[in-house]
Amino acid sequence: MSVLEEKKASTGRFPVEVQEGRDILTREDTDKLFRLLAFYRPNDPHLKDNALRAVWALTLAPYSVDDVREAVVSYFRTQKYWPDPTDISSRCPQPERPKTQSLPTPTARYIDPAVEALRERWQELRRQCRAAGVPGTWEDAKRQG
Repeated sequence: MSVLEEKKASTGRFPVEVQEGRDILTREDTDKLFRLLAFYRPNDPHLKDNALRAVWALTLAPYSVDDVREAVVSYFRTQKYWPDPTDISSRCPQPERPKTQSLPTPTARYIDPAVEALRERWQELRRQCRAAGVPGTWEDAKRQG
């Protein structure tokens, strides 16, 4: 079983980078990133926190591996403390967002013939009910007794 098939078996789908053809950060890349962080902060207790690794993987998923690695190096050039994933993501170039199609704005003059036919039929039925003395609302029925 290949690595991709194992990922698909564990999650029910192929990883996002395979689905969309993007080079983004995976959990394995996050583990490598934490090894890089271990060079800067060798005895830090954050290195053993699996929940923190999951948060880093989730937060940095849209970014490429090289951009994240460069952001970590850039961070430690100016800081000596353990970074938050937002410190790293703010140093990464923002990923391109897929362009969404702009939908035409609805106009007040748009009229669907089927809806108009139903509206006319409903108005006609209301007129017939009023002419027959059938109350139009529950309040009218209560008033009439």
